[in-house]
Amino acid sequence: MTKEIESAEESSMFNDVLTFKLHNNQLPGKDQFSKEMLKTQEVMDIVVGGLLNVPKGTYTSAETEWHNSSKSDILYKPRLAAQSSLPPVLVEVQLTVNEPFMQRVVSYAQNAMNTYKLYPIVLIFCIDRVSPAQLATKFKTSDQKPWMASLETTDFWAKSCYIVSKLTLESDSSTSQLTPLQALASFLIEGSPTLHAHSHADNDTIKQLYQIAMTVSKSQVQSDNDLSNVVDIICFNNEKLLKKAHDALFGVTGTSKAKLAIERALVFNAAAKRKYCQNLNSDSDSSLEPLPKLKGKTSEIRGNRKQDDLEFVIGYKRDLIGKMDWKKCLSIGHEKKLCQTYSTGESLRRFFYNATKK
Repeated sequence: MTKEIESAEESSMFNDVLTFKLHNNQLPGKDQFSKEMLKTQEVMDIVVGGLLNVPKGTYTSAETEWHNSSKSDILYKPRLAAQSSLPPVLVEVQLTVNEPFMQRVVSYAQNAMNTYKLYPIVLIFCIDRVSPAQLATKFKTSDQKPWMASLETTDFWAKSCYIVSKLTLESDSSTSQLTPLQALASFLIEGSPTLHAHSHADNDTIKQLYQIAMTVSKSQVQSDNDLSNVVDIICFNNEKLLKKAHDALFGVTGTSKAKLAIERALVFNAAAKRKYCQNLNSDSDSSLEPLPKLKGKTSEIRGNRKQDDLEFVIGYKRDLIGKMDWKKCLSIGHEKKLCQTYSTGESLRRFFYNATKK
């Protein structure tokens, strides 16, 4: 009976995967999402199983921040002390593989070697391209795995260094049946938002990876919602405290700069709330107003008219809900007999940011 229930649950989950679509900021190959995928035990087992042919559960995820403050993508280490003879495995997901990136990889590998006293195995998933083309010639096709290439020389920094890219995957036409590690590379590099759109949708490992991706995605959405709630509470409390401070300065002479600083803090607070609470899961942040910089001394505002214009814009932005519309702001300003020296929304925007810049 238990097996029947488990079978029904697996069937239900697979049906969910068939209709599931990853969000644009959670596509395979994207930096943060790929890291979350690579930290799961199932994907970890695919990587180390393909490289070292070890049993599932042999490796676990390790810390990737090094003593020199650099941070690599993913590092696997043997789970048990008795397995310390096994090398660490360093995994990097990189859009463009170039010389500066390879220099960082060498540094990461040396840090891993210093920590674990063994040269690591390095695996690079190249999502886009290797540049320049001359760099690609330093990698030679692997005899055992013709869909990946290995760096000819890794003396003094790694046990071996492998790369998988669009070119290496396409160069292997020997079989249509992908190995699990080959399927993982295809999953990351192809970047398909749905199982159906993937070129190997019938592959069992590809199906498994989309099931894992669905779970990771839902977990990430929940985490984002939790962050949104925390930011919302912080911004609400900040606004109340800042307004109290502003009201406390009412009628106090010589506090114009303090009032302006508070107003700017309120603008920043409102912008942070719009960005992290209302637009947390949007496809792009390009529609958002940039958060004002709070460092540095505010530029001197000369003339009562410009001061009035600035205070009007600050108040407008503070009470704004949604995207900033500078043309509408200017129109309302003109109705209030303010911002008379500006004829376009763009000129008003430039004035505001010049007046509040560092």
